[in-house]
Amino acid sequence: MQTAPEENRIHGISMRVEPAAGEAFAEQQQRARVTGLESTVAARVLDSAAKEKELQEKFDKFKQLEVEQVIQLEHLATVEQENRGRIDELKRSAADPGLEAMERDKRSVVRQLEEEERRLRSMVDDFTAKVRALSAEEQAKANSAAAIEQQQRSTVEKLTNKELRRASHEGGRSATTEQAAEADVQEETNGGPGLEDMIRDALGPEEDHPTQAEDVPLPLFSRGIPAAEGEMEASAEV
Repeated sequence: MQTAPEENRIHGISMRVEPAAGEAFAEQQQRARVTGLESTVAARVLDSAAKEKELQEKFDKFKQLEVEQVIQLEHLATVEQENRGRIDELKRSAADPGLEAMERDKRSVVRQLEEEERRLRSMVDDFTAKVRALSAEEQAKANSAAAIEQQQRSTVEKLTNKELRRASHEGGRSATTEQAAEADVQEETNGGPGLEDMIRDALGPEEDHPTQAEDVPLPLFSRGIPAAEGEMEASAEV
Protein backbone atom coordinates (compact mmCIF):
# COMPACT_ATOMS: atom_id res chain seq x y z
CA MET A 1 0.00 0.00 0.00
CA GLN A 2 1.06 3.48 -0.72
CA THR A 3 1.70 5.87 2.00
CA ALA A 4 0.14 9.22 2.22
CA PRO A 5 3.21 11.10 1.10
CA GLU A 6 3.48 9.04 -2.05
CA GLU A 7 -0.15 9.60 -2.90
CA ASN A 8 0.28 13.31 -2.47
CA ARG A 9 3.31 13.29 -4.73
CA ILE A 10 1.48 11.35 -7.48
CA HIS A 11 -1.46 13.65 -7.23
CA GLY A 12 0.81 16.64 -7.63
CA ILE A 13 2.46 15.18 -10.72
CA SER A 14 -0.89 14.46 -12.34
CA MET A 15 -2.02 17.94 -11.60
CA ARG A 16 1.03 19.33 -13.42
CA VAL A 17 0.68 16.99 -16.46
CA GLU A 18 -2.94 17.81 -17.23
CA PRO A 19 -2.36 21.56 -17.82
CA ALA A 20 0.60 20.79 -20.11
CA ALA A 21 -1.53 18.46 -22.26
CA GLY A 22 -4.27 21.06 -22.52
CA GLU A 23 -1.79 23.70 -23.62
CA ALA A 24 -0.42 21.39 -26.35
CA PHE A 25 -3.93 20.71 -27.66
CA ALA A 26 -4.74 24.41 -27.64
CA GLU A 27 -1.51 25.17 -29.51
CA GLN A 28 -2.33 22.52 -32.11
CA GLN A 29 -5.77 24.00 -32.66
CA GLN A 30 -4.27 27.46 -32.98
CA ARG A 31 -1.79 26.24 -35.60
CA ALA A 32 -4.64 24.63 -37.57
CA ARG A 33 -6.54 27.90 -37.45
CA VAL A 34 -3.49 29.83 -38.66
CA THR A 35 -3.00 27.39 -41.53
CA GLY A 36 -6.64 27.73 -42.55
CA LEU A 37 -6.42 31.50 -42.33
CA GLU A 38 -3.26 31.49 -44.48
CA SER A 39 -4.99 29.34 -47.13
CA THR A 40 -8.01 31.62 -47.09
CA VAL A 41 -5.83 34.71 -47.38
CA ALA A 42 -3.84 33.16 -50.26
CA ALA A 43 -7.05 32.27 -52.11
CA ARG A 44 -8.40 35.76 -51.58
CA VAL A 45 -5.10 37.24 -52.80
CA LEU A 46 -5.25 35.17 -55.97
CA ASP A 47 -8.87 36.12 -56.50
CA SER A 48 -8.02 39.76 -55.95
CA ALA A 49 -5.13 39.51 -58.43
CA ALA A 50 -7.44 38.00 -61.08
CA LYS A 51 -10.04 40.68 -60.47
CA GLU A 52 -7.36 43.34 -60.62
CA LYS A 53 -6.13 41.97 -63.95
CA GLU A 54 -9.66 41.91 -65.32
CA LEU A 55 -10.25 45.46 -64.15
CA GLN A 56 -6.96 46.54 -65.76
CA GLU A 57 -8.02 44.99 -69.08
CA LYS A 58 -11.38 46.74 -68.90
CA PHE A 59 -9.61 49.99 -68.09
CA ASP A 60 -7.33 49.55 -71.12
CA LYS A 61 -10.35 48.89 -73.35
CA PHE A 62 -12.11 51.96 -72.04
CA LYS A 63 -8.94 53.96 -72.64
CA GLN A 64 -8.77 52.69 -76.22
CA LEU A 65 -12.44 53.53 -76.77
CA GLU A 66 -11.82 56.98 -75.39
CA VAL A 67 -8.94 57.51 -77.83
CA GLU A 68 -11.09 56.30 -80.74
CA GLN A 69 -13.93 58.58 -79.70
CA VAL A 70 -11.54 61.52 -79.55
CA ILE A 71 -10.33 60.71 -83.07
CA GLN A 72 -13.93 60.45 -84.31
CA LEU A 73 -14.80 63.74 -82.68
CA GLU A 74 -11.84 65.40 -84.36
CA HIS A 75 -12.89 63.90 -87.71
CA LEU A 76 -16.46 65.07 -87.20
CA ALA A 77 -15.17 68.52 -86.34
CA THR A 78 -13.16 68.58 -89.58
CA VAL A 79 -16.16 67.39 -91.61
CA GLU A 80 -18.35 69.97 -89.94
CA GLN A 81 -15.86 72.67 -90.81
CA GLU A 82 -15.73 71.52 -94.44
CA ASN A 83 -19.52 71.45 -94.61
CA ARG A 84 -19.67 74.96 -93.21
CA GLY A 85 -17.20 76.07 -95.86
CA ARG A 86 -19.34 74.50 -98.59
CA ILE A 87 -22.47 76.07 -97.18
CA ASP A 88 -20.77 79.45 -97.17
CA GLU A 89 -19.62 78.89 -100.76
CA LEU A 90 -23.13 77.91 -101.82
CA LYS A 91 -24.49 80.99 -100.12
CA ARG A 92 -21.99 83.16 -101.96
CA SER A 93 -22.84 81.40 -105.24
CA ALA A 94 -26.53 81.97 -104.64
CA ALA A 95 -25.85 85.61 -103.88
CA ASP A 96 -23.70 86.01 -107.06
CA PRO A 97 -25.70 85.30 -110.27
CA GLY A 98 -22.50 85.15 -112.30
CA LEU A 99 -21.09 82.29 -110.27
CA GLU A 100 -24.39 80.44 -110.46
CA ALA A 101 -24.44 80.84 -114.25
CA MET A 102 -20.85 79.62 -114.44
CA GLU A 103 -21.80 76.61 -112.35
CA ARG A 104 -24.70 75.82 -114.68
CA ASP A 105 -22.46 76.21 -117.72
CA LYS A 106 -19.89 73.94 -116.14
CA ARG A 107 -22.49 71.26 -115.46
CA SER A 108 -23.77 71.59 -119.03
CA VAL A 109 -20.26 71.24 -120.44
CA VAL A 110 -19.68 68.19 -118.26
CA ARG A 111 -22.87 66.57 -119.55
CA GLN A 112 -21.88 67.33 -123.15
CA LEU A 113 -18.45 65.84 -122.60
CA GLU A 114 -20.00 62.72 -121.09
CA GLU A 115 -22.37 62.37 -124.06
CA GLU A 116 -19.47 62.89 -126.48
CA GLU A 117 -17.45 60.27 -124.62
CA ARG A 118 -20.33 57.79 -124.87
CA ARG A 119 -20.71 58.55 -128.58
CA LEU A 120 -17.00 58.07 -129.22
CA ARG A 121 -17.02 54.80 -127.29
CA SER A 122 -19.96 53.61 -129.36
CA MET A 123 -18.12 54.57 -132.56
CA VAL A 124 -15.00 52.78 -131.39
CA ASP A 125 -17.02 49.66 -130.59
CA ASP A 126 -18.71 49.76 -134.02
CA PHE A 127 -15.38 50.31 -135.75
CA THR A 128 -13.84 47.42 -133.83
CA ALA A 129 -16.72 45.15 -134.80
CA LYS A 130 -16.40 46.20 -138.47
CA VAL A 131 -12.66 45.60 -138.42
CA ARG A 132 -13.20 42.14 -136.99
CA ALA A 133 -15.86 41.40 -139.62
CA LEU A 134 -13.60 42.68 -142.41
CA SER A 135 -10.71 40.65 -141.08
CA ALA A 136 -12.86 37.52 -141.10
CA GLU A 137 -14.10 38.33 -144.62
CA GLU A 138 -10.57 39.00 -145.87
CA GLN A 139 -9.41 35.73 -144.35
CA ALA A 140 -12.26 33.90 -146.06
CA LYS A 141 -11.42 35.61 -149.37
CA ALA A 142 -7.76 34.73 -148.95
CA ASN A 143 -8.64 31.10 -148.27
CA SER A 144 -10.99 31.04 -151.28
CA ALA A 145 -8.37 32.68 -153.52
CA ALA A 146 -5.78 30.16 -152.36
CA ALA A 147 -8.17 27.30 -153.12
CA ILE A 148 -8.96 28.75 -156.57
CA GLU A 149 -5.26 29.26 -157.29
CA GLN A 150 -4.53 25.70 -156.25
CA GLN A 151 -7.35 24.44 -158.47
CA GLN A 152 -6.06 26.52 -161.40
CA ARG A 153 -2.55 25.18 -160.91
CA SER A 154 -3.89 21.64 -160.86
CA THR A 155 -5.92 22.31 -164.03
CA VAL A 156 -2.90 23.85 -165.78
CA GLU A 157 -0.75 20.88 -164.80
CA LYS A 158 -3.38 18.46 -166.11
CA LEU A 159 -3.69 20.38 -169.40
CA THR A 160 0.09 20.56 -169.74
CA ASN A 161 0.45 16.83 -169.19
CA LYS A 162 -2.37 16.20 -171.66
CA GLU A 163 -0.73 18.38 -174.32
CA LEU A 164 2.60 16.68 -173.75
CA ARG A 165 1.02 13.25 -174.16
CA ARG A 166 -0.86 14.42 -177.25
CA ALA A 167 2.33 15.84 -178.75
CA SER A 168 4.11 12.58 -177.99
CA HIS A 169 1.31 10.55 -179.64
CA GLU A 170 1.23 12.84 -182.67
CA GLY A 171 5.01 12.58 -182.99
CA GLY A 172 4.77 8.77 -182.91
CA ARG A 173 1.94 8.77 -185.46
CA SER A 174 3.90 11.07 -187.84
CA ALA A 175 6.90 8.75 -187.65
CA THR A 176 4.67 5.72 -188.39
CA THR A 177 3.04 7.53 -191.33
CA GLU A 178 6.40 8.49 -192.81
CA GLN A 179 7.69 4.93 -192.49
CA ALA A 180 4.54 3.52 -194.19
CA ALA A 181 4.81 6.02 -197.05
CA GLU A 182 8.46 5.16 -197.59
CA ALA A 183 7.58 1.44 -197.64
CA ASP A 184 4.82 2.00 -200.25
CA VAL A 185 7.14 4.00 -202.46
CA GLN A 186 9.79 1.32 -202.17
CA GLU A 187 7.30 -1.40 -203.13
CA GLU A 188 6.08 0.53 -206.15
CA THR A 189 9.63 1.26 -207.25
CA ASN A 190 10.75 -2.36 -206.94
CA GLY A 191 7.57 -3.76 -208.50
CA GLY A 192 6.55 -5.51 -205.32
CA PRO A 193 3.68 -7.89 -204.86
CA GLY A 194 1.19 -5.08 -204.47
CA LEU A 195 1.65 -3.94 -208.08
CA GLU A 196 1.59 -7.52 -209.41
CA ASP A 197 -1.66 -8.24 -207.61
CA MET A 198 -3.23 -5.16 -209.14
CA ILE A 199 -2.17 -6.33 -212.62
CA ARG A 200 -3.52 -9.85 -212.02
CA ASP A 201 -6.81 -8.49 -210.73
CA ALA A 202 -7.18 -6.40 -213.87
CA LEU A 203 -6.28 -9.18 -216.37
CA GLY A 204 -7.33 -12.51 -214.93
CA PRO A 205 -10.32 -14.04 -213.13
CA GLU A 206 -10.61 -13.90 -209.34
CA GLU A 207 -9.71 -17.60 -208.94
CA ASP A 208 -6.36 -17.09 -210.74
CA HIS A 209 -4.93 -14.83 -208.05
CA PRO A 210 -5.18 -14.68 -204.25
CA THR A 211 -7.37 -12.14 -202.50
CA GLN A 212 -5.89 -9.11 -200.82
CA ALA A 213 -7.22 -10.22 -197.46
CA GLU A 214 -5.39 -13.56 -197.75
CA ASP A 215 -1.96 -12.71 -199.25
CA VAL A 216 -1.37 -8.96 -199.36
CA PRO A 217 -0.94 -7.27 -195.99
CA LEU A 218 -2.41 -3.84 -195.40
CA PRO A 219 -0.07 -0.91 -195.90
CA LEU A 220 1.71 0.35 -192.87
CA PHE A 221 -0.04 3.71 -193.22
CA SER A 222 -3.47 2.08 -192.99
CA ARG A 223 -2.48 0.02 -189.95
CA GLY A 224 -0.93 3.00 -188.13
CA ILE A 225 -3.96 5.30 -188.30
CA PRO A 226 -6.34 3.29 -186.06
CA ALA A 227 -3.67 2.85 -183.42
CA ALA A 228 -2.90 6.56 -183.41
CA GLU A 229 -6.60 7.46 -183.28
CA GLY A 230 -7.10 5.07 -180.35
CA GLU A 231 -4.20 6.61 -178.49
CA MET A 232 -5.58 10.15 -179.11
CA GLU A 233 -9.01 9.12 -177.81
CA ALA A 234 -7.37 7.63 -174.71
CA SER A 235 -5.38 10.83 -174.09
CA ALA A 236 -8.52 12.95 -174.56
CA GLU A 237 -10.38 10.83 -172.00
CA VAL A 238 -7.49 11.36 -169.53
